[in-house]
Amino acid sequence: MITNNQKTAGFTLTEIMIVVAIIGLLISIAAPNYVKTRIAARSRACQNNMRQLHAAGEQYMLDNQVSTFTFTGATGNPLVGTSDYIKTNPSCPTDNSTYTMTIASQVITVTCGSDEHGTFNGSLN
Repeated sequence: MITNNQKTAGFTLTEIMIVVAIIGLLISIAAPNYVKTRIAARSRACQNNMRQLHAAGEQYMLDNQVSTFTFTGATGNPLVGTSDYIKTNPSCPTDNSTYTMTIASQVITVTCGSDEHGTFNGSLN
């Protein structure tokens, strides 16, 4: 008579279910934080784009000694080009909207096409 006295190594169904439940709990805790972080990163990228446009506008004003000009997007933008102040025209990372820059009376205002990011005129409003 042959007897099988060997125990097989492995996990029980209960142990696997507990591990899956713990992983699910950790994912449910981490997912909202990931979404908030991604939204905040896009907002910071938009604000940085506005800062870059503001700095390019200041440099343009100093180089060309102008005190007023306006542009929206790539149309009529003297700042964008391979040999100009900015190589490519930036767009808002949230919704690809364009930026509007207004320079009047030596004050540069950059506005994002997305309403949630506001304007930049030296400090974010």
